[in-house]
Amino acid sequence: MPQRCSKCTGPATAGANPLFPERSRCVGCAAVTRVSIPANLERLADVPDSIANGPAWPIASGTAQGRALWLHQANALHELELGRNIVVATSTASGKSLIFQTWTLHRLKQDPKATALVFYPTKALANDQARRWRECCETLKMDAETVDQIDGDVEIDDRKGIMEKSRIVLATPDVCHAWILKASRDPSVRRYLRQLSVLIIDEAHTYESVFGSNSAYLFRRLTAAALNAGAPKPPRIIAATATIQEPAEHLEKLTGLPFTVISDEENGSPRYVRNLYHLPLDPRGGSAETQLAQLVKSIIDNDPKAQVIAFHDSRQGIERIAQAINRPRQVLPYRSGYLPQDRRDIETQLRNNTIRAVITTSALELGIDMPDLNYGVQMDLPPSRKQFHQRLGRVGRSQPGAFIILAPAGRFTTYGDTLSEYYENSVEPSRLYLDNEYINYQQSACLKDELKKSGRDTRVLPKETSWPSGFGEALKNAHRRPPAHLQALAGRRSRGSPQTAHMLRSTGEESLQILAKDDDNGAEKNIGDISISTAMDEAYPGAVYHHGGVSYRVREWARSRSSRQPFIRADRIKRPGKGTKPILRRTATLPRDAGCIINRRPMPNGHITEMKLLVAESVEGYEGAEEGVVLYHHEAPQDPRLSRKQREMPTTAVHLRIEEPWFAGEIGEPWQARTQIAQALRLHLAYQNSIALPDLGCQVENLFMETPRGYVELHDSIVIHDNIHGGMGLVGDLYKNIDKYARNLKTSGNNEPGNVHPQYAGAFVHWLGRGEPAPGRKGPEPGDENWWRVVRTGSEVRVFSERKNAVVKGVVGKCEWRDGIFYLVGRIGWCPMRPPEVGWPAGLSTPQGSSYHHKACLASGGYSIAPNTPRFCRGHRNTSPNLFKDWVTRTVCYGIKSW
Repeated sequence: MPQRCSKCTGPATAGANPLFPERSRCVGCAAVTRVSIPANLERLADVPDSIANGPAWPIASGTAQGRALWLHQANALHELELGRNIVVATSTASGKSLIFQTWTLHRLKQDPKATALVFYPTKALANDQARRWRECCETLKMDAETVDQIDGDVEIDDRKGIMEKSRIVLATPDVCHAWILKASRDPSVRRYLRQLSVLIIDEAHTYESVFGSNSAYLFRRLTAAALNAGAPKPPRIIAATATIQEPAEHLEKLTGLPFTVISDEENGSPRYVRNLYHLPLDPRGGSAETQLAQLVKSIIDNDPKAQVIAFHDSRQGIERIAQAINRPRQVLPYRSGYLPQDRRDIETQLRNNTIRAVITTSALELGIDMPDLNYGVQMDLPPSRKQFHQRLGRVGRSQPGAFIILAPAGRFTTYGDTLSEYYENSVEPSRLYLDNEYINYQQSACLKDELKKSGRDTRVLPKETSWPSGFGEALKNAHRRPPAHLQALAGRRSRGSPQTAHMLRSTGEESLQILAKDDDNGAEKNIGDISISTAMDEAYPGAVYHHGGVSYRVREWARSRSSRQPFIRADRIKRPGKGTKPILRRTATLPRDAGCIINRRPMPNGHITEMKLLVAESVEGYEGAEEGVVLYHHEAPQDPRLSRKQREMPTTAVHLRIEEPWFAGEIGEPWQARTQIAQALRLHLAYQNSIALPDLGCQVENLFMETPRGYVELHDSIVIHDNIHGGMGLVGDLYKNIDKYARNLKTSGNNEPGNVHPQYAGAFVHWLGRGEPAPGRKGPEPGDENWWRVVRTGSEVRVFSERKNAVVKGVVGKCEWRDGIFYLVGRIGWCPMRPPEVGWPAGLSTPQGSSYHHKACLASGGYSIAPNTPRFCRGHRNTSPNLFKDWVTRTVCYGIKSW
């Protein structure tokens, strides 16, 4: 039976009250903050006579009132009649599709030879919109083959047939880059480009960062290809977006052409009332994913009219949530990487309301037609405000809606913000990085190939198109031997055309195909693709990988002997896997080359530098709930498939060096100061600029500086860097406004994640102000061998037992001095593991029943057992850089000089 809220008697959508389990609550009563978004009133205006009397008017007449459409729709059609490129920047569900569908079919009816290309950024959106395009053609009694789709799932021979027969092709930018422009000499493709009259860019706000920067060159290459094929003029461009700042400027950078804006102030579409809630996570309620699963179950159990879409920015996270809910007929996961038919089945069930909820990543945040959704749930804050407004726009289309942000209670106050301010603040600008040398190299190679096929001079940019400054030199460089750091990209081209070698959504990294074997029949099938950076987090050798509600065990990474393309092999697990965590090690190397320095600000006892550097990331093993810790260097002799994986990433970063006692030091409080400041700067930079947190990284340890004598490890520095191959300049705002960020750290609360102790924040602000550092307790000096790092009593640890040949769990009790530090560890349990190599901490004995004395490895100057996390300890001064150093979690400790 559905439960009722004990306070307002509405549906108990938030479940039980954690303080009073016998009482139930609705989301509104459980929320800490609520913002009501009022309804919009309808506004109308007449359309141009040529449209109202034209052949395509039946498409719009179904929603029109006489000759009037919503105000922004009528204004957009007026601008198109005047021959202008337009960008319609109105809110979600405001009828933007009707504008470009009406105009496109109006143009194609006027010119029987004209063609149109419609770009959708995802396959899911293209699949959904194809149905609406076909309905429009049926209304106008046009041939069924007028509209068709081309994406990566369509076979090559079928693509040529589509280009020959269809006049409206729906495509992803990826397939235009990898096939249409590659095949520009094919007669069917050349004819289509020669007659290209309309180009539509839907969801234009998604064209930013790496994808947008590559697409900016794609649109210019497409215009050049059309003109080379004989088109009399560039195609008319119609762009649509719900969330973008300065849309005209962005579209001009994206295409090289001028645009007229139809703004949200002209929006005449009606909208239902929506309520926005901040629902706090319960600290005692388990993981955030567990609480999201419980919330979705409460909503669909207690509100029979509920249709839910829940967002989580983790591909494996949505799989875990769907498995935790365990209602495959009511709740399904959805993300990129699914097979086409699986995606279409889920999309059909959503439209037909045959499922109650979908757990998804950003894959369903765009304009897919799901009008009956009345509940939206967001796990913490999305990477950007643009994405937040897109996701909010999924609910309240056909009825009032509720959108719930499930996040810690202090999520907004941490950044000096409120839920209302977060909603009302304008969306961030869409960033394009048109001077990134990796993108320029890839795109110049593609343009060179296309110019050669059209018989044009491959060293001269086509003059009919506006190109970013500096790209002409990049095109000339495409004819020369590339510098060392670009030779890996050049080598990839030798295995195929530049269009297939270089993808739009990366700046140089390859993707891997996932081949999975089903235990029932032993057949191996492709279940999707994954980038190398994502695979190192989710699909490393030995990992439990979740896909479509099914668990797989990754066996190996390999390369095809013929094509040299990398792929992953995995086996299906019949019972749900308990999950694994990668053991990652990251290092940052600061080069000696002065040319790598972008900006530099000298400071007393230090400096702030914006620079280029190299970040290396490797998977050294993994932790599993059943197998414990598995290290590749230990397992590789028996199973070579279990080998470490590494990637190197040149990027841009801000290097902060402070040679002050409160900041410089390998252990104790200086380490704490560096760690807290680095993590907080990363979080605040991401929040203030709406950068996806995974796109930023920070390094406190494993920082190496190149010197004439070799590499020196730094213990007085932090690095905040782009987590994108080649660097996108994401950290530039941190360098320019470091004083503002420091003040924010000082004024933020001290009890939330990502904040800095007032003592450290005050010292940081003083240093930036060129004043004396704030006074504080003096920590151990670097290199002082008399200092010892001590684990606090009560810390949970894991140590290796020689007697049991196992990892023993325990809690640190008494600490003693015996020519080194000994700990009395109370046993909790143990899990089997292979014996460690020579040099691992040992010396366990059982003099007092269930307790153990463990001699920590501090005698060699190494690190102690890591509290509250399943890690080992090992001295680090014998190896440099040390393999295990990066994955030892340090905590607040105290130093002693005598016992």
